[in-house]
Amino acid sequence: MIDVLLQRKVPTADQAILCDVDCNTHVDLFDVLKTIDLLLQRISSETPEDIEYAVEILHDNLTLIDGAYLKKEALSSGIFDRLKEVWAKAKERIEAAES
Repeated sequence: MIDVLLQRKVPTADQAILCDVDCNTHVDLFDVLKTIDLLLQRISSETPEDIEYAVEILHDNLTLIDGAYLKKEALSSGIFDRLKEVWAKAKERIEAAES
């Protein structure tokens, strides 16, 4: 998402729709922050539904999210181990879909 925001990457139509959190037809800083905040909130939850939702968010945005920034935020929130688990599940789904 950071790359899209900085116009270093052109998103596909599907990615643009997913990234445009506030539905104003362009990806801006608020879209990026909302997605990352939502992801971190869901990862910190105890419910399986929230963890599953976090996996879906990452699955849909894995190529667009700045992993280093997400890692930093997860470390500062004390949820880095959960982030690694969610990241692994999202990557598995992507690999399964590609094969």
